[in-house]
Amino acid sequence: MFLKTFQDLKDIIVNKPGVYDVYLKTNEPVSEEKIQIWESLNGLTLPSDLKDFYLTTDGIELGWYSICNEKTSAAGLIKINKLEDFKSIKLNCINLDEETKNDDFEVFVNSFLGPGFNRWPINYELEKCLNGATVIFVFSDNQKGVFILNNDLSIHKICCTFQQYIRLAVVHLGLQDWQIWYTDDAPIPSSQQLCSLYTPERLFLNTRESHEQFSANLENGVPVSLNSRKLLNFEFSG
Repeated sequence: MFLKTFQDLKDIIVNKPGVYDVYLKTNEPVSEEKIQIWESLNGLTLPSDLKDFYLTTDGIELGWYSICNEKTSAAGLIKINKLEDFKSIKLNCINLDEETKNDDFEVFVNSFLGPGFNRWPINYELEKCLNGATVIFVFSDNQKGVFILNNDLSIHKICCTFQQYIRLAVVHLGLQDWQIWYTDDAPIPSSQQLCSLYTPERLFLNTRESHEQFSANLENGVPVSLNSRKLLNFEFSG
């Protein structure tokens, strides 16, 4: 199902005006044994739709470029990580009062997380966006789903399942910044222009409905707000 969806999407994008190049990269599927090893090492069970994806292809990448005035630029990208790159994201932080580094995030949880959260969620990197934001899959029971970790270190829910995320990525043609519509921010002007050119119906829906209204149709979620002054770096662990 996943491969056909992406191939169909590629065929659609190729026929759009102003498209310079479209490519699709797939990989050999992951074996059941490797998935079981990953689950054992991480102490987690992959959702059935995400597991089915990795049993079909070990990650996928669909990208495309637009051309204007003989200049080409990246217009869209959907790049789901390989299983080996589906790694947890942790944070290293610093106590500004004592100016001492502490790798245990839980010590400073109250000053990092917004209301409704008492710990940094169990999350794994699903995709890196063109604008530097990160799409994560959260395994925490009370927050399970696909979120975007924005550049301002806020976390916003996109949808509840991996399959829903793929559907949203497809209807947005993987346009750069499309995930930002599901945050409190707005995409940069160039991204909005691409949206108006290639997915005007999505631009209409995204500008008409607020992020909160859309989220309520899927599942209630509370964004996490972080104090970025205390952040040293992201830490990825397999």
